[in-house]
This record gives sequence, structure tokens and C-alpha cells, in this order.
Amino acid sequence: MQKRKPEKIASGMSKKMRSTREMKTNVPGVRHTHRLTMAQMISEEQHAQAAEQERREILTAQELAAENAWRDEADDYVGQDTTYEQEVLDGSRAADISHAGEAIDPKDADEELLEDLAAEYDYNAAFTKKRRRPDHRRRRDRTRKLVDAFNVQLGALTDAYMEWSSSTGLAASYMSFDDEDVANRIKVVVVDLFSCDLQHIPLRATDEFVASGLIRQGLFPCSTAVAAVAITTRALEVFRLAQLRCPRLGIQAWVRTMCDLHGAPPRPYLGVQFSVAFDVYLAVRAETARRVRVALGRNSPDWRLRNVCPCCTYKLEGEAKDWPFLFTCDGNDSAKRFARKTREQWDDEGNALPRESAERDDSRRAPGDYFIPRDVVDSWAVADEEELAKVHDEDEEKESGCSEKWQNMKDAHTVRAAAVYDETGIFAGLCRHGFVLALVDMVKSGELAKYAFALLAHVCKALGPEIVKLILGYDIGCRFYKMVMRHPRVSDLLQDREFLALVGSFHGTAHDRLCQTRNLPKYKENVGLEGFEGCETFFSESNALAARTRYSTAFHRWQSFVTWAEHKDRFQTYGQLSHTLVTKYRHALAVIAEAPVLARLMSGARLSLLTQEPEEETLQMEYYQALVNFYDASLWESRAQTERGAESATRRFETNRRHVYERESKCLEAVRYLEARLELVERWQPGDENWVQAQVLVGKRRYQLALDKLESLVAARLLELWKMNIPGTGYKLRKHIAKAMQARSKAVRTALANYNAAAAALESPRPPLEWETVVEYAFLAEFDLLRFSRRDVRSEPWAQGSGRAAMDLHFKIKRAKEEIEQLDVEIRRLYTYMRDEDAFLAHHARCLRDSHQPQLAHQVELYRQQHTRFNDEHRRRLEKLGREAGCTAVLKPGTAVSKERGVPTAAQTEETEMADAAHVEALHMAESEVEGVEDVDAEAVADSLELVLRMADDG
Repeated sequence: MQKRKPEKIASGMSKKMRSTREMKTNVPGVRHTHRLTMAQMISEEQHAQAAEQERREILTAQELAAENAWRDEADDYVGQDTTYEQEVLDGSRAADISHAGEAIDPKDADEELLEDLAAEYDYNAAFTKKRRRPDHRRRRDRTRKLVDAFNVQLGALTDAYMEWSSSTGLAASYMSFDDEDVANRIKVVVVDLFSCDLQHIPLRATDEFVASGLIRQGLFPCSTAVAAVAITTRALEVFRLAQLRCPRLGIQAWVRTMCDLHGAPPRPYLGVQFSVAFDVYLAVRAETARRVRVALGRNSPDWRLRNVCPCCTYKLEGEAKDWPFLFTCDGNDSAKRFARKTREQWDDEGNALPRESAERDDSRRAPGDYFIPRDVVDSWAVADEEELAKVHDEDEEKESGCSEKWQNMKDAHTVRAAAVYDETGIFAGLCRHGFVLALVDMVKSGELAKYAFALLAHVCKALGPEIVKLILGYDIGCRFYKMVMRHPRVSDLLQDREFLALVGSFHGTAHDRLCQTRNLPKYKENVGLEGFEGCETFFSESNALAARTRYSTAFHRWQSFVTWAEHKDRFQTYGQLSHTLVTKYRHALAVIAEAPVLARLMSGARLSLLTQEPEEETLQMEYYQALVNFYDASLWESRAQTERGAESATRRFETNRRHVYERESKCLEAVRYLEARLELVERWQPGDENWVQAQVLVGKRRYQLALDKLESLVAARLLELWKMNIPGTGYKLRKHIAKAMQARSKAVRTALANYNAAAAALESPRPPLEWETVVEYAFLAEFDLLRFSRRDVRSEPWAQGSGRAAMDLHFKIKRAKEEIEQLDVEIRRLYTYMRDEDAFLAHHARCLRDSHQPQLAHQVELYRQQHTRFNDEHRRRLEKLGREAGCTAVLKPGTAVSKERGVPTAAQTEETEMADAAHVEALHMAESEVEGVEDVDAEAVADSLELVLRMADDG
């Protein structure tokens, strides 16, 4: 059994007012140590109580309530006779640690020792005759109480921050007021980047809270009411930007850096203080951003996703083609987070007890709309993903099942991870330009289908009916597409849209050849040269967050990912958007420039292939198989009739007889249909010449199908060996292909067994093929078995290196032309977006200033500066591209389909100003007429004035 820890001392003052203990000030880096007598301690306590009483008298009612809730002080227990000694003796309380470092057993302790302990640790009972009260506070709920206390003040804190932001900048650590505005001054330790000192901070009479009074001066407190330490906004902002640019930077490293600058030793509580102030700072910034969105009319739940990428979503009038919305998704298991649990405990028999959660109570959730809630994701869970992805098409059943090789996490690994981690990774969706669509937490599991379902549903719901074509790139797109088409909720969501799921170019190398030709972007129209591998780049950058979120709380993990993703979209992805477009454009032009090479390769090639079997032979074999099924069903019918007397009284017999009859009817219908197609007069019978010939054809067909299957797998294996060994193939791609070949070996063994069985059933049996012979093939020409196919495929153009290069180049050039067309549209969308966004934000900033909202106008102006700082660089890059040969992009703005960013023209503005002037003039005239009339009915005047104002508004 685990030893019980001694309870902590309830009174915070009694904990630090001990002889031989060190006394510390609140100033970080300043420490005074001395020994105090008991009388000095009592005097210090009385002075402290008097100062505390004086401080609490000047607090407002809201601040006093917030402080009491934050402290959660226990009520006095009057009338209790229990003492510290009695609680220790009766076993209801553990004694404190002795000087030897061991817990004192109450049975072995004498009363004199306990009295000495009481005199030293419980000095209130020894000197003030007050009984000790129990402490019912818990450390797990202190975060929730602190958060609740700040939430009550969030509105006032945001007002104070907006006032400070519009009055001064980061160049000034904090601002001061005139003496006539100061109602009180408090002592606060101000922590800045290069200084830390004790200052008397003034508070105005209009300050609703102490915290808001500090924030109005550029100082963020570390607690709600007891503002002993405050950190400057400048220090918090520098840390925020440094952490966004270097996600590995944590609070602990930053606080220690500041301690080095201040020449002070690092303390654990300094990190806690900075973390509290930083959380409040981010919360205030988030509330400020929300107010800006409300002022701009961008506070709808799906506004961000509907406007996530100007090149993808900002449609223009007159576009010749409705381009699909291209996006990609994938899961990453690097962003794990350890689950906080209680320590291990054992029962009396030595068995480990289940560990309970030790997460602190925290009601905060991920800011913004980047994360899809967990309950929404769980609603898309399916009972059996394998059943949902089951294939029923006869042609698709011939595949080797490449999608089944893709397993993000094995079951054994998932079970172990679920016992250690709470979140086992993150699932992300991005548009083709890299903007984040949504993030999903993978909770105690691997990469399940519900995460992709939730992401797809979220995108479809947000984009609305304007986007009618969706193309998703996923590493298991072949499998996921089948699941989407069979999922009832998702299929209903996509009933008015065209949806296609493809396999990324890099991940496609691990799929078999038939899957590649069906699902690789290279072979699909309206995709361009997009490789759908943007998630890999995103995860390579986001993995830097894993180091500091692995042991964090759930909220701080969400907060880290959201703030980083928002900063990446605004300052990295959008900042490099023109560079991305120019790079794609030049790559497409380079591919198109290889058209003469394709012409030379195609000049001597004769690309032909037997795509289907002769129709006459096919009908004869189908008729033979239908006759076999019909005679087999008739045999079952006759057998059932003979067994009727023995089982006529059972339901089973009647059910079987009905099934056999239905089967015979269906087989007879198929026989009659094929007889009409073949124009037969008499039906074939077993043993006839036609029957025997068809039987031989069926045997050969089964052999050919088994050979074709083995041929495709071996050819794919040889081509991948060739790809893995050619110069220029990277290390990661080599490892990827090697793993895929290991997984495909099982499919080759199965196809080899089917081939040997079909070869043995031939009229002239062929020798069996051994596994060792197949794996020794290094070139396609060595595959001697291919000469037994309908045609020797070794002489086909596609089997030659030049033929394969010609086919590959043909599809690349075709996709490159589509890429040029799409980039022309996206470049003009970006040009139009930059013009409309700048004009829209400038217009709203002027309107807010005219409506006497300077603080909100200042925040909108900051928002505008952040969104337009890269526009000049975008125009410079695109204009440079326009001067290159082959560029067909239109480098001037168009007209957007959406009128959301519409700004009144100069004529409309002048007309509005004239209407406002007429409105004011009518108001003055009505007032002057009322002043010249005596004893006028007030209601009649009000009605007349309202009528005049309404007429002015209509004008």
C-alpha cells in the first residue's frame, strides 16, 4: 500500500512564519534571509493583518467577490473541541515530517512532543487561542477558479487593452495618468524584458477592477485581485511572436532567459506567474479579434472556412470553367499528449489498481474554429469500417487489396498508446495552397475513418452550394472513396456535388499498379500537377510543437496549435502565396516545353493492347456457365422433392425449397437470354461437342485470368525495383517502395497459388511455378511465363523503358496544360482579392472613426495592416512572371461573385452624405418650429418629428 502523504498546513501564514525558516519577498530575484523570534513573528503577523484589512477595504464589491472565490476560504468551525494533538492521536490526521525525515506515528508519539509541535506549527492556537480550521481546498480546481475569476472580468480587460493599444505602443512599457485622475496607488512588481522593479502603479476611480486598471497601463497581472506581480505587454508580445516563429520555445526557457537578463536565479513559481499572465493576454487578444470580426460582419461560424484561401474560394464573374475545390487530409501521430493520471496504487493482494484521471478542472476550449469538437467527430464513427469498405464489384475484387496495407497504427500499438496518451495525434485538412481548413484530435486511437468523415462533412457544410466539385487527396483515397459512397450520411451530404478521392503522388508508389492507374492524380482530369502532399509539409513544421505540448494540459495544447496555425495562415502561407503560384506556373511551363521529346518517343511506338476478350468466345463461355448453374439448381430441386416426405413438416424444408426454386428460375432466365444472343435452336447438353469446346475455353479463361493477375503483380514488382534503383530516387521514397514490396509479396503468393491450380486443371497441364523462381526475376524479359499469354507482352511498347517514359510524359503534359489554366484563374482571383480586401477594411476603419469608436477603428486598422502587408510583394512577383515567355495570366483585377466585400463608390458616398445632411437639417427645422409654439401637445410633436425623420430616411 502506498504511504499516505502528510497534509499540508492550512494557514499560509503559519507555513512561512516559522523559526529558522527563510523569509522571501515578492520581488523576483530578491531574497532576504534572517531568524525571527516568536514575539517578532506575532508582531509581523499583526502588522500584516492590519495591512490586509486596509487593502480589502478599498476593493470594490466585484473585486472582493472575485478574491473570495479565488481564495476559496473555508468557514470558521466554531465550537469544535478537536485540537491538533487529538487529531494526530486518534489517527484522523497525519503528523508532520520529523527532523529525521520520517513520518511520526501517533501511537509512538508522546504528548509532550505533540505539544511542542502544536506550539511551533499552530501558533494561532498557542497565542491567539483560536482553533485550527480544516482546509478543504483542492489543487485540481484552482485552475478552474482562476479562469472563472478572469472570465468575469474579460469584458473590462478587453476594453482596457484596446484603450492602451490605441493610446501607446510597445515602445512604452506602460503608460501613466495625471495626478487628478489617480484615485489610489498600489505596489506592484513590474517585470519587463530587461528590468524588474517594485513600483507604485496608479489606479483611476473609473477602473472597475484592479486587473483592468493595470492592463490599461500595459501591465498584465498574474492574479485576479491580489496584483502583486505584473508583466508588461511588451514582454508578453515579444514572447508570443518568438514562440510562433520558433514553436519549440517554451515558457520555462523564456522565463529562465529573462532571469539571466535580470541577474536573478530561476524559481518554479516564476514560470507559473508568466503562464497565467500569458493566458490572460491571449484571451484578451482573442476577445479583441472577436469584436473586430463582429464589426466587419465576419462573425458567422463558417466565415473563416468559406474565405480560407483567396485562390480557392474567391470566385470571379466570367470564369469559363467551374474548377473543383482541391484539398488534402492526413493524420500525424507525433502530436501526442500524455494523460495525467494518479499515482500507481495496489490493493491488499498486490494487484495494481486502475489509475484515475488527474486532469485539472478547466472549462476552457480551443479558441477559434480550427478544431472540430470531439462530440461532432464521434458522431461520424462507424461500427465496422471494414464492412463499409467492402468491395462488391466483380472487377474490383480482382485487385490485390493495396488499401488494406495502409494501417496508421497497429492494434497492439494503439492499445499501449491509449493507456499512456490522451490525444494520440492530430488529423489535418489543407487546401492545395497550404491554408488550414480544420484540425481534428485523434483520441486514444489511430487514424480512423471518422476523422476523415468529420473533416469532409465540415468542409461541405462550410463551403455551401457554391462549391459543387470536390477532389480530396488522401494516402488511402482508393479505400476512403468506397467508404464515402457507402456511408449513408456522407452520401446524402454529397448528393448534389461531384466528389472524388485520389491517392497522393508520393503515397501512390506504395499502391499496386491497377490502383495507381485509377486513383493517381496524374491520370485524372481537372487536377493539374497537384500532388496532394501538403500535409507532409505541414506536419514537418508542426512537429516542433510536440516537444512543449507532450506534457501540457489539453487546453494549452489546443491553444498552441490554434495560435500557430492562425499565424502560419496569415503570415507564412499567405505571405508566400504568390511565390507558390509562380513556382507552380514555371514548373508547368517546363513540363509543356518537353512536348518535342514526347513527339520523338511516340513516332516509332505502336501503342496497342488487347483490352477485352473476343465477344463470341465470351458469350459461349457465359452460356456454358449459365447451363452449369441451371443444371445444378435442377439437381437441387429434384433432390429436395425426394426428401420431401422426410422433412415435409419442417419450416426449413419449405424455406430451402423456395430458395432452390428461385435460383432455378433465375438461372433459366439467364440461359434463355444467352440462347437468344447466340441464336441457338437446341439447348446444349453435357457431353455434346459444343459443351466440351466451351468447357475447354472456360478452363483456359480461368488460366488466363490467373496468369493476368500474376503478370500484373510481377510486372509491378519489377517496375518498382527499377524505380527504386534509378538515380535520383530519394532515400525516403526508396524505403517507401521497399515496404510496399514487402506487403505485396503476400498478394504475389496468393496469385501464384491460384495460377498453379488453374494450370493443373488445363487439358494440357502446365508445369507449376515456384516462388523462388518468381522472386529471382530482376528484369521483365526474364519472365518467361509471359509467353503463354494471349500475346507476348514482353515485346509491347509499355514494357520498354522508352514506352513507359512516353506514357508518363504524355499525362504530365496533359496535366500541365490544366495547371496553366487553373493558375490563370487563381492569379486573377488573388489580384481581385487584394484590391477588394484593402478597400473593404479601409472603408470600415473610416466608418468606425466617424461613429466615434476610435479604439475599435484602431484594431481594424491593425487588422488591415496585417492582411495587406504582403500585397506589394505579391504584385511584384506576379508582374515579373507576366513578363516571362508562355505566361497567359491576366494581371488585373476582376469582379467578384460575392458582394460581401463591396464598398460604396464615390457617387454613392456623396449621395449618402447628402441624405445625412438633409436628415440633420430636417431635425433642426422641426426643433425650431416646436420652440416657437406655446402649449404644444408633446405627443403630436413627437409623431411629427418621427414622420419627418422617416421621410428623410426614405429620401
